[in-house]
Amino acid sequence: MMPDFKKYTNFIKKNKYLLFLLAIGVIFLILPSNSGSSPKEQKTEKLDFSIMEWEEKIENILSECDNVGRIRVALSVSGSNETVFVMEESISTQKRGDDNSKDSDKKISILSVGSGAEEPVVVRQIYPEFIGATVVCDGAEFSGVRLDVTDAVSSLTGLSADKITILKMKN
Repeated sequence: MMPDFKKYTNFIKKNKYLLFLLAIGVIFLILPSNSGSSPKEQKTEKLDFSIMEWEEKIENILSECDNVGRIRVALSVSGSNETVFVMEESISTQKRGDDNSKDSDKKISILSVGSGAEEPVVVRQIYPEFIGATVVCDGAEFSGVRLDVTDAVSSLTGLSADKITILKMKN
């Protein structure tokens, strides 16, 4: 029995666009997805906490508000950056006569990210907590400005209004 080539050619003629798209898809699957960049460039960005960046961010936002004028922000935090890693624990038991001794060894779990690079497995990042804010601005003599600034700082930091102090900037 010889295969019917006419059937195949008719099928190819009818579905040539579909077959073309299928071939393109297979090519994209075969090509490497990193396009020449190193694995460290592709990993997800870790969020670093910087109190100075937070202060600058709040200053930039509030300086755009009506009647605020010049502004300076100081934030107080409790705690510091902390990274919690996955720990591996191996316990070995040795029996010597009637005595059993146990040895345990803890080490940080390491994940291979390709190209011989390794990095520790992170469970969670713990960031400092805001505990207070002081804002000094030109428009602090206006109660509406103080309210707006207090609301903005509260919404950005999660602080309650009693933890935020608004002061008038000297000329």
